[in-house]
Amino acid sequence: EALNTLVSVNTAFGIEAEKLTETVDFLNAVENQTILSMQDMAEAIPITAAAVKGLGGDIQDLAVFMTAMREGGINANEAANSLKTSLARLITPTKQATETANAFGISIDNIVNSNEGDLMNMVLDLSTAMESLSDLQQQQLLSDLFGKRQFARMGALFNNLSNDASQAAKAMELTTMAAEDLALVSEKELNALKDSGVMQLTKQMESLKLAMAPIGEMVANFITPILSFGEKMLSAFNGLDEGVKKAIGAVVLVVGLAIPAFAMFLGLVGNLVGSITNFIATVLRFIFAQNTATGAVTLYNTELTEEIALSNAVAAVNNKVTVSINQQTTALNGLIAQYQRLAATRMSGGQAAPPLRMATGGKVPGTGSGDKVPALLTPGEYVINKKQSQKHSGFLSALNNGSVKGFYGGGGVGMPEKPVVSTPTPGIIRVESSEGRIDL
Repeated sequence: EALNTLVSVNTAFGIEAEKLTETVDFLNAVENQTILSMQDMAEAIPITAAAVKGLGGDIQDLAVFMTAMREGGINANEAANSLKTSLARLITPTKQATETANAFGISIDNIVNSNEGDLMNMVLDLSTAMESLSDLQQQQLLSDLFGKRQFARMGALFNNLSNDASQAAKAMELTTMAAEDLALVSEKELNALKDSGVMQLTKQMESLKLAMAPIGEMVANFITPILSFGEKMLSAFNGLDEGVKKAIGAVVLVVGLAIPAFAMFLGLVGNLVGSITNFIATVLRFIFAQNTATGAVTLYNTELTEEIALSNAVAAVNNKVTVSINQQTTALNGLIAQYQRLAATRMSGGQAAPPLRMATGGKVPGTGSGDKVPALLTPGEYVINKKQSQKHSGFLSALNNGSVKGFYGGGGVGMPEKPVVSTPTPGIIRVESSEGRIDL
């Protein structure tokens, strides 16, 4: 690509050979710091170099214009064609374009005539003049000036040229960079390329080729006499009589065709015999395998029958166990139901009566002995056993109802009342008084 670009630059712009180095250094710097590539320049130069040069531009102006358009997303081929067409429209605007520009206060003729021979300033002056227009007015002017197919591409060119932070502005800065500085950048890259692994590998490959050259010469010296001998043999054959040539040709035909054909025929016959032999062997193996397989199937059927019988026996035993488990489950459920009915019967028969509530005191009802009367007790109550309760029932009753007299404040006790003794029941002596009653 670099070589093609140099040829195009030299042809289109007429750059002298001693100036090509500076051109290469500039294009290299632009390629490093912008989106523009050497391939883009190689495509653009043949298309638009003549138009750029004819209007006083040079390779640097073309690089700046191409950078601005490539930055706008336009490929190199479209950018070059658009630039060539639009520059022609710029120097020869249509009547409509001139009227539109004049309506916006821009004189295209003055811009073109005042910058004759300076293409870059011509484009920059037009870009500066359009900065005072609104976006719509700019699009209208570009459409009338460059046409409906090119105004969008040229709009990208003018927008990037007027943007100080664009890559096109960076390319314009490189046009003012000293040739020595550009050369230092190129020299630095060349040194880095020379020291890279790829270049070192290329160098070693070329060295290997040079080292192998003597071997190639030796092989050539060895083959050359053989080829020379063959040439002499063919020359001698061509100098023979026609009859001799035909005889030699017949011998060569027999040796070269008949013998190989016969050998091939023998090979085919041998191959046929081998194929037939293999077929017979395959049939025999198949028959033997069938007989063996029949015996194996018989043995397999016998073993399978035994396995099925054993499986049926196991299944029968499992069924019996299952029936037994089901019967036990039924019996257990019946036992549970009986226990539930027994508990319900006992509850309804009074044996599980609710506990007594005796928070106000009193004698526990019932007869007989044993802890069989459930009761609820309140914290702080005191329980007297049955023997002492019967012995001191009167006093306990007085304690319970609060009728026990006290003499803490003094006073007369009085004569004790004579108790009344009676025998209401055989075997029981009852003593009654105003203080209570005791059964003995």
